[in-house]
Amino acid sequence: MSRLSEFLNNLSPTKQYLLVRTYFDSAIYVFDAYCMTYVFKENGRVQDVVVNILITLVTFFVFFLLGSIFMNRVGVENNLRTSFLLYVFTGLFGIYLVHIGAMSFVLISLARGAAEGFYWASSHTIELSGLPHDSRSKLYSISYAINGVFTVVAPVTLGYLLAKSNSLLPAFVVFTAICLLAVITPYQFNINKKLSLHRNSFTEILKNPKLGSFVAVKLTISAYWMIDWLVLSIIPFVVLGNELNMGIYLTISSLFGVVISFATHKLTVQQKAKLGGPLLVIMVLADIILALYFNPYMLYINAILTALIFSVVAPLENDMSARITNHLDPAAKIPVELNIFMEFVYTIARMLIGGLVLGIIATGISVILVLKILVILLALFEIGNYLLSVKFLKYGRNAVINSATVN
Repeated sequence: MSRLSEFLNNLSPTKQYLLVRTYFDSAIYVFDAYCMTYVFKENGRVQDVVVNILITLVTFFVFFLLGSIFMNRVGVENNLRTSFLLYVFTGLFGIYLVHIGAMSFVLISLARGAAEGFYWASSHTIELSGLPHDSRSKLYSISYAINGVFTVVAPVTLGYLLAKSNSLLPAFVVFTAICLLAVITPYQFNINKKLSLHRNSFTEILKNPKLGSFVAVKLTISAYWMIDWLVLSIIPFVVLGNELNMGIYLTISSLFGVVISFATHKLTVQQKAKLGGPLLVIMVLADIILALYFNPYMLYINAILTALIFSVVAPLENDMSARITNHLDPAAKIPVELNIFMEFVYTIARMLIGGLVLGIIATGISVILVLKILVILLALFEIGNYLLSVKFLKYGRNAVINSATVN
């Protein structure tokens, strides 16, 4: 363990954070791939999925505030470890309660939201003030590719186990094991300092002339991911019929994503922006066709095209999001306050989308039609994300990323 600790501590902060981010992304993938599917499977109600997701997100915001305050007392790294410990308790909670049924999902969603609030309080701070700006684009690309390797292996295996056991127990066991590994793995980012929290900083944010651009970016990104969460939680299961088929589908789509991500990870953000436009048109057409022809063939075609486009556009959007955030706080003087404000904007967007979806459901239209509308909305928000990414490509003093540093 001492040699492992020494090896990890000798890695750059970016590489150490990549390891931690990989733990998080893998664990959350296991959780999200099937948990909301089971919520929908229980009675076929999309609104139950929306409500559980909103419970997680509102709880997340509350604990993001608490995590930010806690981080101010114990430091960034200690807060990050605490978040993974809370994830372990969430997994154990799920293992114990999963047999109860609908009520257990509400309680599990609450527990997951609490853990996630603590995690992102630390993660945002590390990304905004603990990593070199010129390394982020490469970090996001490599992270997407590494996660893809996991998502090639995990879905079909878990899908088989879940279909055989007709229970979420295997998923919760794997989720808990990954989070426990994250708790015991040694890492150090060299920013384990206590961060101040000042009310005046919020006033400074609100007076910033670029606040409108910041809010537009964050609202659009958050709205997109909220809809994507709903779509991926329900549509593959509805179209394919069971968890094993769903796992095969997720594995195949992830395999394409991995190959394409490794092939494109050295592209600069400028090069990705040029490729993103034509690819985006293809993806939007694929979404429209999927909405018209809701069948397994179109689902697979859509997944492959989405994997192709996301390998280029997703890192670009992540870089854009961090870029506009840094423009509000270029000297990284108020990372905690800025993170709290950013999550407030995210929460507003998610609540608006959740309310929109619940309003659509309240009209009494069929589940299939609701899902088709979500696919169209997903395409519209992806267009918005890409256009904003291109607009803010040269935004702020840190806008130009030297291709040599990215490579």
